[in-house]
Amino acid sequence: MREVVYDQQKVDSFATQTHSYRYTVQKTFYHQIQLGINYSVTSKIDLGTGVQFNFFKNAIVKKDYVLKDLVLNKETIINSYLMVARDDSFFTSKHIDLTLQVNDHFKLFDLGLKGGMPLSSLLNYQDPSGKLNQEKSWYLNFYLRAPLFNIPKK
Repeated sequence: MREVVYDQQKVDSFATQTHSYRYTVQKTFYHQIQLGINYSVTSKIDLGTGVQFNFFKNAIVKKDYVLKDLVLNKETIINSYLMVARDDSFFTSKHIDLTLQVNDHFKLFDLGLKGGMPLSSLLNYQDPSGKLNQEKSWYLNFYLRAPLFNIPKK
């Protein structure tokens, strides 16, 4: 997920300056369960599709204390630190992805591409202008798999 400023809380406001906290997502963590089906196009190539259920665990969030000079229209970050967000209402606790996969059996290894398209949002927030936004995370993974052991066929 890209860095997104998803919350800004004004602490103090004066004639020439404002003080506020700004929260920016750095990284999100999920527990994931995937259900899928694969179809063998040839003896070497599989195509697959499925759904992936994602359960929000926590996020690394950067919290900045920002001083904004209203006369010069300049922002200064006074203090910044990372924190863990677990029960933040901005994050969707569960979301679903549609997955597509191509797999090639190459000697001992499997080479593949797996992509995911979100069906629901990860993060719902209002930007400073007041517009409601949703963040969705598309992905494309390349993988190389090798079996740890072979079970003999009877």
